[in-house]
Amino acid sequence: ADATVDCIIYGGGKFMAVGSKLFISTDGVEWVSQNKTGDKIIYNPLIEKYLITDSSSIYISTNSSGLTWQTVSYELTDVIFGAGAYNCFIGIHDKKLVTSTNGSQWTQLSDETIRGILALNEFSNVLVCVDNTLKEIKTIDVYGDITEQDLDFEAGVRKIIYAGSLFKFITVGDYGYITTSEDGVEF
Repeated sequence: ADATVDCIIYGGGKFMAVGSKLFISTDGVEWVSQNKTGDKIIYNPLIEKYLITDSSSIYISTNSSGLTWQTVSYELTDVIFGAGAYNCFIGIHDKKLVTSTNGSQWTQLSDETIRGILALNEFSNVLVCVDNTLKEIKTIDVYGDITEQDLDFEAGVRKIIYAGSLFKFITVGDYGYITTSEDGVEF
């Protein structure tokens, strides 16, 4: 059967792709596979480890090779590596923001209800996420101060990214809605 890929990254001198299997390559041409599945893979350059999420667990590489893994029973609906002042994994667990420096132990960052879709501007240390309705942007600074803004999306936000070279957050919603923000507060 053909394998599927849901997420691909480059970090730690390797390409890593995950979906119905885990694929690893140092050159993007020759690949080896493992029977490890997941939805998303993230690399933390500070600890030189990879993190894979699936519907009910987290897998942390035990070293920088990405060949051996530790399983953590913890569900994340979204996760990013937060550079800048955060310098840790930032995720969403049970609709709350959580952080981890090692991928194994997680600490709740905020009591705010968050649906998902994280983006971070590592230069100004602003974290942007979406509330439970998918129609309100929540911007959280490194001090925990929260700014909220309703969006005029009919059905909700589906993705947020920070385009570092453009110095802008970009949101994409249903029905072709797109908004941008330079500060993560005003869209």
